[in-house]
Amino acid sequence: MENNNTQSFAEGICNLLQEKKIEIYVGTTSENRAYADYSQDVKEIIVGTIKKASGSILVVEIENEGKKNLVYLNDFYIISVVEPKPGICTYDMFDDIHKKHRK
Repeated sequence: MENNNTQSFAEGICNLLQEKKIEIYVGTTSENRAYADYSQDVKEIIVGTIKKASGSILVVEIENEGKKNLVYLNDFYIISVVEPKPGICTYDMFDDIHKKHRK
């Protein structure tokens, strides 16, 4: 991996993961689920394919019901990027609580 200090975070991620399916966590939650003995925030994840980057903008292609669109993300708001593999995804980097509720 090349060490280029003039690259933005978005450009570095794009160089590593361009055209790969990724999950992006931006630090927000969509809801709080309450259970009998604990509550859990549900993290919002952007799922798509990295297309390109320009400066601090990361361009991700998303797909929903066969329709595709581009999302332009400011890399300042990106907390983490994960390339999911079979049996492991973004939720696995947080804690084991999510695994209990997966179907």
